[in-house]
Order: sequence, then structure tokens, then C-alpha cells
Amino acid sequence: MNEFIENVIRLMRFFISSMLGLLVTVFGPFLNLINNNENKNTFVLFSLLLTIILIFYFILTKMLDI
Repeated sequence: MNEFIENVIRLMRFFISSMLGLLVTVFGPFLNLINNNENKNTFVLFSLLLTIILIFYFILTKMLDI
């Protein structure tokens, strides 16, 4: 039973550390764009592009019943 509890704790530690790594990997470029004062236009264009992609995704999923 002790080995089972130890394995569950290891699994949870792995899950939490992998989720933190994924968040840093995904949101790191966004944070760099926000903190960089020279490329505000790049951030606006990137945000606009991401918004358009999400809108098209939701429209297509509703149209195609995916």
C-alpha cells in the first residue's frame, strides 16, 4: 500500500510539473510580446490573428457539428 501511495504522489508531481512547463512554453512568447515596448504593433497583430482563428474555429465547429 505504501508503494501505491508513493506512486500516486509521483504521478501528481509529474502532472503538476508538466502542466507548469506547458504553461511556460505556451505563454512565454505572449509575455515577451507584452513586456517588449518596441513591438506593440506585433502584439496587436498577433492577438488579432489569434482571435480570428478562434472565431473561425467556433463557426466551423457549429456549422459542421464537430
